[in-house]
Amino acid sequence: MKKINITKTLIALVLAMLMAGSVFMVTSCGKDSGSKSGKKSSKTESDEDDEDDKEEEKEDKKDKDDKDDGEDNNLISGQDVIEEVFTGFTDSNIKVLAEQYESMGYTVDPVTASDLGAQGYNYVEGFTMYLEGQEEYAMSWAKFDSEEDGEAFVKDVWIANCTGYIDREMYGMYEFFVDGYYGGSVGYDGLMQYVPYEGDGRENTASPEDFDNPAVADLCRDYQAKGFKVEKDTVYPNSFTAYGVGQDKRHVVAICKAYSDVEAAKSFIEDNFGYMSSVEITYTDNSDGSVDVVIDGDEAYMIFPMTGTITSDGVIDFMYKE
Repeated sequence: MKKINITKTLIALVLAMLMAGSVFMVTSCGKDSGSKSGKKSSKTESDEDDEDDKEEEKEDKKDKDDKDDGEDNNLISGQDVIEEVFTGFTDSNIKVLAEQYESMGYTVDPVTASDLGAQGYNYVEGFTMYLEGQEEYAMSWAKFDSEEDGEAFVKDVWIANCTGYIDREMYGMYEFFVDGYYGGSVGYDGLMQYVPYEGDGRENTASPEDFDNPAVADLCRDYQAKGFKVEKDTVYPNSFTAYGVGQDKRHVVAICKAYSDVEAAKSFIEDNFGYMSSVEITYTDNSDGSVDVVIDGDEAYMIFPMTGTITSDGVIDFMYKE
């Protein structure tokens, strides 16, 4: 997991809120409430009385509109703009954590629902804490009414707008790593802990020319053409691991290894996964001599199911979601 130097997304949200507030003030204060002047009047006294009545009606309507603006004209880009004023932490968990970090010399900045973009998700309150001069290591806490609220927020807001992600249920907690946003977890009580997360940071360390097995070289070329980062195995020849993103934006891992034949490839699979009591391995023979493989098991291991193929000449190519 790689941290970014500044909490870019959080700052962007704050700036967006401030800019939106500025737009609202300019729009409200820039209304033309003055009357036209510079023309000589030729109206009769009766006409002037009628116009006075009309002016009074206009002023009454303006007063009503101004009042309505104060109550209802808080829409910018279809979202309610709510001015949130921090007056102190009220949630017991957040308050205790904030006080503990402050006592250790950390700067604690409150994070509102609009800062986080969590309006409508039963967000309670939260904060970002960091040591002066070490802002790149900032960590944040947020409190939702429940784990379900926090999970829904991550999925609907961060994951829905990301380029890649990993998430899973682990030991009663919801864990997430969302590229360009944050990585962290939400506990059963709705308490979220999160840090900036750019992505896995992997790079291509292999090229098709690194493999003398034509099938492995072709697979390397194919994965890289799909945008995967391919890392050459430094121990076993004609082997690599590829990291990428599936059509659903979830991170996926592909493993490619060359063996002498199909049986040797099966032995590798049995040795690495067959000993697990919760794992079931299924082989399906194909007419061209290849074998489809499904390795399934307890989701606590995170990598299951793994699906792929053993080619007729013993090259394993299978994939799983991180």
